[in-house]
Amino acid sequence: MLESAARLVTPCYRMPPNDHPGKTHLHLNENLFAATREANARAVASIPAACFSDLHAYPRNGAAPLQSVIALHLSLADDAIVVGPGSTFLLQHLGQLLLREGDTMLVPDPSWGFYDTIAQTAGARIARFPLRDLDTGFVYDTDSIHAHIEQHAPTLVLLCSPNNPTGSSLAPAAVLELVERHPDTLFVLDQAYHGFNDDPGSDVVEAATRRHNLVLVRSFSKFLGLANLRVGYLICHRATAERLRSLTPVFGLPSFVQTMAADRIADLDLHARIRREFAEVRDWFCKEVEAIPGLTPCRTEANFVLVRHDSRWNDLDTLLLDAGFVVKRVKLRNASNHLRITLADRPTMERVVRVIRDARGRPMHLTVRQGNEQDWSAIARLNHDIYCSELGQHRTNPERVKTDRLHGSNVYFVAYDGDLLIGMVSVTKPGAATISTLQRLPPDHELHACTGDAAEVRLLAVRPEYRGRGVYDRIVLALMRYCNQEGIHRILISAIRNNVRLYAAMGFRPVGEPVQEGAAVYQPMQLTRADFEDSKYRRRTLACLDAN
Repeated sequence: MLESAARLVTPCYRMPPNDHPGKTHLHLNENLFAATREANARAVASIPAACFSDLHAYPRNGAAPLQSVIALHLSLADDAIVVGPGSTFLLQHLGQLLLREGDTMLVPDPSWGFYDTIAQTAGARIARFPLRDLDTGFVYDTDSIHAHIEQHAPTLVLLCSPNNPTGSSLAPAAVLELVERHPDTLFVLDQAYHGFNDDPGSDVVEAATRRHNLVLVRSFSKFLGLANLRVGYLICHRATAERLRSLTPVFGLPSFVQTMAADRIADLDLHARIRREFAEVRDWFCKEVEAIPGLTPCRTEANFVLVRHDSRWNDLDTLLLDAGFVVKRVKLRNASNHLRITLADRPTMERVVRVIRDARGRPMHLTVRQGNEQDWSAIARLNHDIYCSELGQHRTNPERVKTDRLHGSNVYFVAYDGDLLIGMVSVTKPGAATISTLQRLPPDHELHACTGDAAEVRLLAVRPEYRGRGVYDRIVLALMRYCNQEGIHRILISAIRNNVRLYAAMGFRPVGEPVQEGAAVYQPMQLTRADFEDSKYRRRTLACLDAN
């Protein structure tokens, strides 16, 4: 896949919102492990006052002090290290320095959306190679990478290991094979999540210092837990490093930032504790989630887990948000059935698992009533979850809201479990200007003469995890009582083919032939008051109400 070049006046990637009062952020992959938080508290308390005694002065020797500490930690010469204000900054400026207008940059698919900005701000084209989609997650395929390099002849290949958002890694031996096999191609290896596994990657580090076509990019934000300091560094050949130092701030990094970063990278005991906590929490969380029907955690070597889900869990991010946890919905291969969840300390992740478990089989506190303005935003979210994400009748959107085009003339009946909207039905009033079911019938069909006493069901939706628990029964009964009060003798609906049996059980009968529109097939159906009174559905509904 190759995309056209386009310089950006405004970058296409923006930082996700990170100001959710009272919520736990599990969507930014910050280091939330207990060992890290304790270390950060100690660090703040122990910063020497001398670090702040000369705020009027530029940092002594620029960023050279931290550069030397990093080099010592990696057993490298100082001139193989380039220090900058965050790995994101370094990546973007690498692209500006190394790419020219019309060049091609090859990236993984899926991977971090910011990579598009790197190419586009340089006027380069973007080509993508797919990760293999296995039961255990998305994994690198070196044969595919080789083939795409041959096909696109990229100037720069940007690899992410561990990859965001999949958590999968590219083995060091595979990286070295790529670098050696394609000596005229520059490889940039984004190792922002380096450190969580036990592999030090020393072979790749050594190769980066002696080869001109390999640059490693690392961060203090993830494993080392200092995202607020904005520190990153490059590892590369000394000649490349000399050229790349033009990327870094002329006067270096603040002295106190360098002091905290130097202490953190040298604290090997803390590194070991973070790795142990990460492995224990990851393995426990993945095992717990895997035991929940409809959820599949992907194997990860980073501090997050990509969780696949089936349609029963389309609203899982909303459920978690309502419980105080912000997670990220990820759209992969045009499917919105993945959530990326940052791992945190064990007590936090236990609460997350508890929320998910409680969403299954919990007793309902069901309330059914006519909708009002206070329900509109919740209705728009449920509309998107069902008709966009689950059924694919409309395109999904980042805001995850969808408002029916006849919203202003709809009457809604809503079902709540406590404060959570779990189901709804909307019906147009008789004589509505637009009834889509009639538009799907031949011009001479007899129903065209019945618009005066006919209403149309526009939306009928119940969250997947609440289906089969009597929610449909309650909202349909509320609808029919409304129709009786308003003198509505018939209800029309354009049923998706998969739901025809459900509506037939309610008493709806097909009228006309199925109509295909795009990928969806609609069956026009009609429910009269007499049909509903005679239906088994009405008797079952009343029995359900009596039981409750």
